[in-house]
Amino acid sequence: MESHNMLSWNVRGINKREKQVSLSKFFFVNKIGHGALLETKLHGDKVGKMMSSFFIGWNYYSSSASEGRLLILWQPQVVTVEILKESDQFVHICVKEVKSNKLFCVTFVYGRNSTEGRLPLWVDLAGLSFPANPWIVAGDFNAVFEGTDRWTDHISFEDTVLKSWNKPIKGAGLVRIVRKLSRLKVVLRKFNKHFVGDVAQNYSLAKDKYQSAQASLQKNPHSKELQREELLAGESFTFHSRAYDSFLRQKSKVDWLRYGDDNTAYFHACLKQRRANNCITSVVTESGQLIEKFDDVVGHFVTHFQKIMGSNSSASVPI
Repeated sequence: MESHNMLSWNVRGINKREKQVSLSKFFFVNKIGHGALLETKLHGDKVGKMMSSFFIGWNYYSSSASEGRLLILWQPQVVTVEILKESDQFVHICVKEVKSNKLFCVTFVYGRNSTEGRLPLWVDLAGLSFPANPWIVAGDFNAVFEGTDRWTDHISFEDTVLKSWNKPIKGAGLVRIVRKLSRLKVVLRKFNKHFVGDVAQNYSLAKDKYQSAQASLQKNPHSKELQREELLAGESFTFHSRAYDSFLRQKSKVDWLRYGDDNTAYFHACLKQRRANNCITSVVTESGQLIEKFDDVVGHFVTHFQKIMGSNSSASVPI
């Protein structure tokens, strides 16, 4: 193998044979020389069985500390691996490329779900030794940054992050990374204030504007100007609705991590609430009449759109 790639992948369980087959094919196609599988959920002799069946000639490392969470694997003809330090949340290794004799360190991380659970991880990372440079950190920290992922949709987000990250800063190793993250946190707070703003308020305003535009269009459905206003208001509402939904999903991630979607009662309660939010149970007509019966609500919508589009239409042109 002339060149190779490194991989870190949260596979979320690989007990099924079909998934193990797909995994080995992926490694072969993408020329993976070494890497780590996170959240394998493989325990005992299941790891050895998978390796001997689908990763013939590969070496691997798993221990009682990281079993089921982190599995390190490599091709010995491509790299040699020395385990330097480990815990239940990381495995720190030194890698040597067989062909070039180049050395570098890699720390594969699979963090705990809670902030408290990750505290020992930061302490351990700060105390790592590095017999070689560079140092690569890869994996899943199971952490949500204070700013939600709605930022990533903004056109200026990537430039803002890179501009802050690429600025020189004093320090080395993990200390330098922590200082850069602290600086970036301040930058993103300012970015959030000036470019993103109050997501909930923006959503509420966009929703009110969209409803107002729809009401105006109902009174005069053939007005081109009102149609355009309703279209623009709808696009604005869609954008802010997605941002607000992203915001809520990030805020609720703590509950999902705590209870999990395997918790039937919690999962179905959330599902029931989402269905209720998406369900139209009543409607107010142009004259101010409140309609609450399901059949009457459906009939009102059918009648409304028949007035706009007509009751008959032809889907084809006779030849």
